[in-house]
Amino acid sequence: MQYLFKVSISGAPVWRLVALDGRASLSHTSSLLCMAFGYEMVDCYFLSDGKRIYALRQNAPIDRLSSQDLDSYIKENSGVFTFSVSDGVSELSHSFETIRSDEKLSCLIPSCIFGAGKVPPHGPYNPGLVSAFAQDEANRELDLRVVTKRMRALGSVQPPLEKALADAGIAPIPFKTRN
Repeated sequence: MQYLFKVSISGAPVWRLVALDGRASLSHTSSLLCMAFGYEMVDCYFLSDGKRIYALRQNAPIDRLSSQDLDSYIKENSGVFTFSVSDGVSELSHSFETIRSDEKLSCLIPSCIFGAGKVPPHGPYNPGLVSAFAQDEANRELDLRVVTKRMRALGSVQPPLEKALADAGIAPIPFKTRN
């Protein structure tokens, strides 16, 4: 499935309408949402049953949930989940609303179709500061081409590990053992 989601920062007039592929892992989807909002140097994650599913990043824990695809996660959780970012000082929660789901949407995936407001380039991220930043005249305009370009740089789905290693020129080492 392909999805249109409206992702809004709780307590701030900043939101994005994003088109995402349901085959993407939850950790990859977290990374795409970080790019959609332009977050830098923060932890981006889904919150599920009190457990954080982090965006792809160095030293991020990888488990069954982080590699689960968005389609199956939505079916299991009735489409209800929370996306948050943390800069180590504060946490910013986002509401998630499924606008449309279809086998094939009439747009390129991933992309930011529409949105409003920018977030500060660096934290702290809390609703009051983000709201004040977004309401400043200079930060009201959102260049959707830039947002979509950031998202597309990651791709719609994370390539399988074996393919990524092969693309990097890393091949299995054949060896024989002695009995």
